[in-house]
Amino acid sequence: MLLPEKTSRLAKLNIVDELIQDLHSSDPTKRRKAIWDLGQQGDSRAIQHLVDLMIDADSQESSLILAALAEIGTRVLKPMNRALAISIQDESPQVRQNAIRDLTRVYDMMGQMTQMLRHALEDPDPDVQATARYALTQMNRMRGLPEQQSLPENSDKNSPE
Repeated sequence: MLLPEKTSRLAKLNIVDELIQDLHSSDPTKRRKAIWDLGQQGDSRAIQHLVDLMIDADSQESSLILAALAEIGTRVLKPMNRALAISIQDESPQVRQNAIRDLTRVYDMMGQMTQMLRHALEDPDPDVQATARYALTQMNRMRGLPEQQSLPENSDKNSPE
C-alpha cells in the first residue's frame, strides 16, 4: 500500500508530464491551459519545453509562457535563496565561501538582465520604455543597500581568483 505522500507526489509528476505533452497540442486553448497550469505547478522540468514553445508562439502565448516561467523561477529561487542564507552562516569557511561564490553567479545573471532592460529604454514603444525605466529603478533600489556600505580596505585579499 502506498503512503498518501508518495501517491500525491507521483500524481504531480504525471500531471506535469501530461501538461508538457499538451504543449504540443494543435488546439490553442488546450496549449494555453497547459502553459498556465505548468506555471501553477512550478515544476522546473517544464522550463526548456516552455522556452522551446516560444519560437512559434503568438503574442498571447508568449505572454503566458513568460508568466509561467516567472512563476516557476520564483518557486525555484525561494528555496535556493534559503539554502544560500543557511550556507552563508555555516560554521565551515569553505561552505560560506562557496555560498558567496554561488550568490555572485546569481547576481551576475541579474546584471545581464539589467543590460537587457537598458536596451529596452530605447524601444520604439513608450509603454515598453516606461516599464523598463520602472524595472531599472526597482533593481537599482534593491542594489542600493550593498553599494552604500563600504568594503574593508583589505577586501581584495580574500577574494577568490
